[in-house]
Amino acid sequence: MLKVAICDDDDVFCSELENYVSRFSLENNIKIDIQTFYNAQDLLEDIDTDGGFDLLFLDIELGNETGVEVGKWIRSNEKIQAMQIVFVSAKESYAMQLFDIRPMNFLVKPINYERVKYILDEYGRLFDFQPCFFEYISGRRKHRIDERHIVFFQSQAKQILMVTLDGEQQFYGKLSEVYEQISSDFFCLVHKSYLINMRHVIGYNSDSVTMINGDSVPVSRSMRSNLSKKIIENG
Repeated sequence: MLKVAICDDDDVFCSELENYVSRFSLENNIKIDIQTFYNAQDLLEDIDTDGGFDLLFLDIELGNETGVEVGKWIRSNEKIQAMQIVFVSAKESYAMQLFDIRPMNFLVKPINYERVKYILDEYGRLFDFQPCFFEYISGRRKHRIDERHIVFFQSQAKQILMVTLDGEQQFYGKLSEVYEQISSDFFCLVHKSYLINMRHVIGYNSDSVTMINGDSVPVSRSMRSNLSKKIIENG
């Protein structure tokens, strides 16, 4: 299920956008849970309590607290880094202010269904509507985690370090076995010891990749073509 939040102080707009998202849900047979907020405080309290959303439509001109401030707060919280933000405004002059917040897209008022549909289709292409789970054994128990929450895997001798949005886990295994089990198209081998989730790449050069948690992952010469291919596929 996709969790979508709408935060805008215009109740007429909120109703219109909610109807468009619901229409997309019905037309594509995708279960979408929609929650609407009319101020930043209610949104942030809900995120604090329930852990956030997959996709947030966020008004930039949002009463006393601007959407830009809310977006910066979200990006400063490591546990909700994967939340995608679509900024909403009647103006198109905010591009530079929004750069550091890494918005997924921008929705200009007045809106129409085709534009909302495009954004939801783009989310589905980039992040998958249906979660895939990675299973591993730790402490004699089988665990599983949504692949979207994994930042990268690192091979450490006979163990695998799995870095996630919520912390780190270790388990016994080989990186080649992990790579075979991963069902998503979003993972890329960039080094004999590193398997990264392309969803959480925020920067790269020929020698390294910067992940969403700030970690720098080395890219070996032999794996550069793998990375280039994945960047094109997921761009």
